[in-house]
Amino acid sequence: MLCLAALVLLPGSANAGKSKQFWVSGTATVVEPDRITITGPTGQEYTIVPIEDFTSRVAVGSQVTAYYTPENGVNKLDYLEYALENFFVSPDVIRLRTRKVIILPHPGVPDSMGIIDEIGRYLAANMGWYIAPSVLAQELEKRFHRLSPLDAVDPATGEFDLSRYQKGQDNLMADLASKARVDAALDITVEQVEAPYQNGEAEWDEVVEAIATKGSRAMSLLPRLPEHGKVPATTIVMNLFDKQGRIMWNRQRGFAVLWVRVGVAGKFRPRPLTEVYQNVEGVRAWLSETFASLVG
Repeated sequence: MLCLAALVLLPGSANAGKSKQFWVSGTATVVEPDRITITGPTGQEYTIVPIEDFTSRVAVGSQVTAYYTPENGVNKLDYLEYALENFFVSPDVIRLRTRKVIILPHPGVPDSMGIIDEIGRYLAANMGWYIAPSVLAQELEKRFHRLSPLDAVDPATGEFDLSRYQKGQDNLMADLASKARVDAALDITVEQVEAPYQNGEAEWDEVVEAIATKGSRAMSLLPRLPEHGKVPATTIVMNLFDKQGRIMWNRQRGFAVLWVRVGVAGKFRPRPLTEVYQNVEGVRAWLSETFASLVG
């Protein structure tokens, strides 16, 4: 999640004297596949050239921090900090226009269809949406070709065409929504990430979770040196498209760690998502927090 404290910093140089990297915090006023314009706190505009497409991740008017390196008169983006939730149209408009939704699942972690199904049930109950049967989504995705990055490479130049790739994605969502006769398509991807942890707690993508069982946590109260490292975890990425294939909302949030410490020795063991689902109240709390802005 974008650190709000960073938004008031003035444009400056990172590692002054050691590199030519600069940064600026402010409002994204233009977000296109091949450029991002940021208005800094003094009103000065900075145009940054990205190497990837942020149009479906960063909404115009949102607060961002860009780290960039000037090269041959062009500010090349090195890293972009942005909020993990973006509204490209207002929540009220989404609630007004959306009644029927098809969910396009991409379960990249074993047993992750469980949380995708829970998301569908939660949105049906709290948004009043009709969720199209999952078998329909599976059938339609087989019939329509999902554009891969390789499909967007210009054969004449061998260069990746960002606008072609984005147009292909938009067309896919529009085709799926049309064939399913729904108002919107919700693309949900569950992916595995590495979550940094320190002193028994992992923190990533707006989530903080203990990585130790009760017995292991009790032993952790004994004096010892601080511990830190990384542990496998899951993050869920969601993109809501209207029936024309235009992005309306996106959300990225951590869900659960996939390894926990057990016993006095504090050794790690795998923690399948089926175990996470047993904490029904915990899953409900995660759903409520994740969709709070959308549900209103």
